[in-house]
Amino acid sequence: MTGKEIASTVLQVTRCYAFNKSAPVKLNLHASSFNSKIKQVFDKSQPHHQAWDVKFHDQKYKDAFCGRTKDLVYLSGDSPNVLQHLDESKIYVIGGLVDRNRHKVLGYLCQERAESERIPTARLPISEHIDMKSRQILTINQVFEILSGYMETRDWLSVLTRVLPKRKIWTEKQGEEAERDEQGDLDGESQSEDEQVDKHKSDIEERQEEEKELLKEDDIQVDQASKKIRLDLSEYK
Repeated sequence: MTGKEIASTVLQVTRCYAFNKSAPVKLNLHASSFNSKIKQVFDKSQPHHQAWDVKFHDQKYKDAFCGRTKDLVYLSGDSPNVLQHLDESKIYVIGGLVDRNRHKVLGYLCQERAESERIPTARLPISEHIDMKSRQILTINQVFEILSGYMETRDWLSVLTRVLPKRKIWTEKQGEEAERDEQGDLDGESQSEDEQVDKHKSDIEERQEEEKELLKEDDIQVDQASKKIRLDLSEYK
């Protein structure tokens, strides 16, 4: 990861800790592969992190839980297995790869990593409960908040609509309008082929702009955090 991606990961893990600290149902939070550059950033930005209610492991997740590998479940948006409920006997792994468009060609990276290590995978039941306007790209802390919220409510729909940004959720009204557009002239209000093509292009451009805004917002948050902790990220590039 680049220096900025490391800073973003540290920021998201910090948010997980802060959320878990005040959550109605607290989860056991572990951070594996906590070594080298990411540990250096943590030591500078969060010097008291060793006092957190978080278990930090310098080993990789499989080595950190070497006696419980059969209980590991790697969360991946590309998994064919839908997570119907959370099993308290399992250890759910959230990948620490921060997608900044650099890894688009490795869209199945987390899935392939888990498969190569023979670790079962599962995906959050997002598409089973809500429609998304854009790709299902979630931050580490968003995934953690969804898991925590489900343990509290046992209701995927309420948790997903609470945690996911409203701009990414395809509302019921919008869905109905989109369905009417696809069906065409069912109520006497027809659109020409040119108008439909123009609308389709406009929808695609709008979604692309939304994705750009998401990346821009993440850049701003990381830059603000970097200024706050006064880090020179160039040394990690």
